[in-house]
Amino acid sequence: QNNAIVEMQLGLQRAKAHPLQRVRIASTALKTRQILVDETTKVADLKKRIEELHRKGEHEWFDEKGNSRRVKGTTLLASATTKADEKAGTSATRQGEEYVLEGHYDASKKAALHVRKADSGRPLVVSDQNVVLLELPAAKQRLSFNGKILEDEQLLEEIGVQHDEEIVVEFESPVMPDTLRKLRASQEGAPKKEKKGKKSVKGKAKSKK
Repeated sequence: QNNAIVEMQLGLQRAKAHPLQRVRIASTALKTRQILVDETTKVADLKKRIEELHRKGEHEWFDEKGNSRRVKGTTLLASATTKADEKAGTSATRQGEEYVLEGHYDASKKAALHVRKADSGRPLVVSDQNVVLLELPAAKQRLSFNGKILEDEQLLEEIGVQHDEEIVVEFESPVMPDTLRKLRASQEGAPKKEKKGKKSVKGKAKSKK
């Protein structure tokens, strides 16, 4: 019993020493992201902050020596898998790969883009025709914590989220793999099977005399 009391007191002390001030976001499109929150932050508020942070596009990478590099830019997705083109000076791309374009992305300008891979920061040159802009509007986000889907009106503190804990962000990617696109197309275009016991009648029905 004494041990239980001591553990409870230590837990309270840890909670006071580390109040809820920040959470970590786990998502393929949001590398090393941290969001400032507090005990009054709701899930809906967190979604809006994720959307805003994504628009600002703050990215950070670390090299083998521990040196960091920070870039503000826009997240783009490779819309197709392509080979490197020496003539055009562009790198190979893989569908669904994420790139960071430093600064603002203007889709109306047609040119090769100097980007960095979102997972490593490695510089690449890609064709503007093979990328699409990734957006994360709050309405299309789905957040989960410890495997449970979170509702917009819930308070993070009431859910049990503690300082620096991880919240997962899920969203629908604007890039669909070719295999999935073909599968959906074949399912949508497939003829409907006729029910057993009924025969289809071709031509006009004969009138009864």
